[in-house]
Amino acid sequence: MFMKKINLKETKTLLVNLTITLSVAVYCAPLTFASQHEIIKSAARLEAKADTKFIRGLYSDSFADYEVAVAQLHDNSEQKNALSYKLMNLYTLCQQDAKATKYYEYLLKSAPKDLSANDICNYADILRRNGEHNKAEAICLQYAQNNNYSKNQRFNNMMQSLSSEAGHIEVADNEVAIKRLSLNSDNSEYYIGSYKNTPYYIMSTSQIKCPNKTLRHLNKYMILDEDNQGVKMSIPSIPCFLQEGAITFNADNMSVIATTNRYNGINKIKKPEDSFKLYSTKLYISYYDPQKNRWSKFAPIFSTDDDYSYVHPVFVDNNTIIFSSNRLGSYGGMDIYTAHKNSNNSWSAPTNLGSTINTESDEISPTIHNNSLIFSSNGHAGNGGYDIYQVDINDNNVVLGSLYHYQLPINSAYNDYGLKHIKHNTYMISDRATAGTDDIYIINNKYAHKSTYNKECAILKNRDSIIGL
Repeated sequence: MFMKKINLKETKTLLVNLTITLSVAVYCAPLTFASQHEIIKSAARLEAKADTKFIRGLYSDSFADYEVAVAQLHDNSEQKNALSYKLMNLYTLCQQDAKATKYYEYLLKSAPKDLSANDICNYADILRRNGEHNKAEAICLQYAQNNNYSKNQRFNNMMQSLSSEAGHIEVADNEVAIKRLSLNSDNSEYYIGSYKNTPYYIMSTSQIKCPNKTLRHLNKYMILDEDNQGVKMSIPSIPCFLQEGAITFNADNMSVIATTNRYNGINKIKKPEDSFKLYSTKLYISYYDPQKNRWSKFAPIFSTDDDYSYVHPVFVDNNTIIFSSNRLGSYGGMDIYTAHKNSNNSWSAPTNLGSTINTESDEISPTIHNNSLIFSSNGHAGNGGYDIYQVDINDNNVVLGSLYHYQLPINSAYNDYGLKHIKHNTYMISDRATAGTDDIYIINNKYAHKSTYNKECAILKNRDSIIGL
């Protein structure tokens, strides 16, 4: 048999090269691990810097740092998924739709199970206001096969609103007409109140346009008068840190509640199942002393040591308030609560108003009118987004079976809330016309306050009692 003659020189060279290759492979393994660890640490440091800038309101600078940090991380890694989820929420919060979409799309591919029903609804809202109705419907249909989503009422409301070309599911009430006020701007006009018999509204000039309507910044207080627009409202001096949400006065204008917020562990993003709370809002109260002719120092109504939010306060009387909170014991998300002032000016522990009103989703913006409690919810069957509802009150109790859902044009497929009767007018807030930015609407004066109260309705047990109303 013919055999090739072995070249000892070539063989020696091959053996040397193989030895070097194996040595490099063995030596490089720990280096790869170490370099990856350094990349994660570097991204975390950048993220922490970005957090500080975001909290200070330097949004453009913070997002630049976040983007550098997330670009360093490997696709589909736990770290990149977590930071991407955080960026998705922050861009949504600031209504930077194109950039938020980038991270929704990334997570839909890399970690679809990390997206909650609320996340999918927020993304559907973004797509819908940017003219991508069909894509929004397709994504919702994809998730509708999962029971965790199909059992969520906000998700079901979104599905129903998307299933109609017009985005509506009810026949409009022909006796009701609403008008968007001309005083609305490119900012968010998000709250209506009254002080010394003068209606006012609050306008947020911040980039933040919170989708669940609970976080506000950079407030301006304006007189609500279309014939005399742009006039600032004269109200008691409120510290800057308390100008981050609704302010409300009691009937005799001797007490005022203001709102502040803080960010909760923003550099430690959590997955949806961990009930991640990006921020929390707190309520502070001040009392006017006529003898000293001055207001007292603002003091917190409830504990400020936890990460729960308290928003949208309203005085029922001088000693009772109602508000929205996601505190421990809620049915899920924000619920409507009440609390009562004690003789020493401290406040009782909040009382949840029960399952006739509250759901696993969010209930916000409560108010009392005559014998009814009016509020907004994305957890009851509705048109999509927040819709406005009312329940009737009899003998300080919620009347069983009295839940009423306002028809079109009061409710739309978007977010409608803050319905209030002030003087002889009825107002509401909606983002239906301006791509997520809140505006004030007036409801025609011939509109009669609807009531479904029936004397034969049973009264709920104590857990649904509104003690003190």
